[in-house]
Amino acid sequence: TVRSWGPYTLGFNVKPSFTSLAEFMSYGITFDVAAMIQPIKKLDIMLRLEDIIGIEYWDSGIVETISPMIMGGMYYYVSNLRLGSEIGSRIESDALLHYHMGIEFKQQEQLSFRLGTSHLNQFTAGFGIQFSLIDFNYAYLHPNEGSPFEGSHIVSTGINLDELNWIKGKIGP
Repeated sequence: TVRSWGPYTLGFNVKPSFTSLAEFMSYGITFDVAAMIQPIKKLDIMLRLEDIIGIEYWDSGIVETISPMIMGGMYYYVSNLRLGSEIGSRIESDALLHYHMGIEFKQQEQLSFRLGTSHLNQFTAGFGIQFSLIDFNYAYLHPNEGSPFEGSHIVSTGINLDELNWIKGKIGP
């Protein structure tokens, strides 16, 4: 859910998850909240709290809790390109400082291509397709050097609830 008031934007996210790792599986849920301001045209400044009340239930019986992360970032728009950088940390002792840098090329309004890197020198690439009601996104995360894991493929969908405003008042008992 996103709400805007002039140059200010506030957003909330519910993130259900399903993970398959070797012979283990888990499901969970986390929540995010973010605030953004646009002090000048083409520049967004953001503050985000991720993984609020993050819980993951594994089929082995283990319940994993996820520490919240606070992130700040800036995004600059140049024509069809969006350049971004973020920095932040998990709210726990001895937490690493995380950073992400990336670029997004938007082809018309429906198609986006993305490239990025992070504090672990992880290379990422992906694309997104936006329709009026549903968004589809794919990302490939190349593991950092020395990691025992293979690359990750992440697929996500989003439902744009604001597009359902036309139905308001048309549904009744």
